[in-house]
Amino acid sequence: MTILQYKKNQKILGFERRLLSSRFIQSIRIVVLASLVICVAPLATNAEIPKTELEQKSQITPQKPIDSAKQEAYKKALELSQEAMELSAQGTSASQQQAIAKYEEALIIYRKLGDRQWEAITLHSIGMAYDLQLNSELEQPQKALEFYQKALTIVQKTQDQDFEATILSSMGRSYSKLKQPQKALNAYFLALQIYQKTGAHFQEGDTLTEIARFYN
Repeated sequence: MTILQYKKNQKILGFERRLLSSRFIQSIRIVVLASLVICVAPLATNAEIPKTELEQKSQITPQKPIDSAKQEAYKKALELSQEAMELSAQGTSASQQQAIAKYEEALIIYRKLGDRQWEAITLHSIGMAYDLQLNSELEQPQKALEFYQKALTIVQKTQDQDFEATILSSMGRSYSKLKQPQKALNAYFLALQIYQKTGAHFQEGDTLTEIARFYN
């Protein structure tokens, strides 16, 4: 692997960490808020809390708290995702294999919970672990594509356009490694259309750069 390829992989991994970190933080907030609801709920039954004028007018119905078993499952899955992300960041072949194992454990939990968003994120992360190895001879772009495609199918149903474009870009990279330029270009152009539609100018620029490589 050249220095240029190494730097490019690190850039991609950095984007993955930012993506996972933002969604990890969001999910942690959900779990923490759920804990607070569970803790505060018994107090509400023992003390009469006066309603504000706004509450009286809107007649707010409190949300049903997440049950403790589900809360613990989310906590475990998020811990596995965080550990996998840290292992993946080390960049070695051994750490990537360990990361894949952690992601697969988390994937089982997310599927049991029926959380399609985190299922898609984890499938994409597994694909990246197969796709981005320090030693290019150990990369498995075809294996990566299998996971990218599964993630893409979910995301297209949930209509998460930003993440859909991210997956398409990853697929473009894998097709390029497999010497399938037309499929790579098709994936990049689909991603480009989404970036232009959503106004993601930084990602749009990166995608245009990738496309330009095919015409040099």
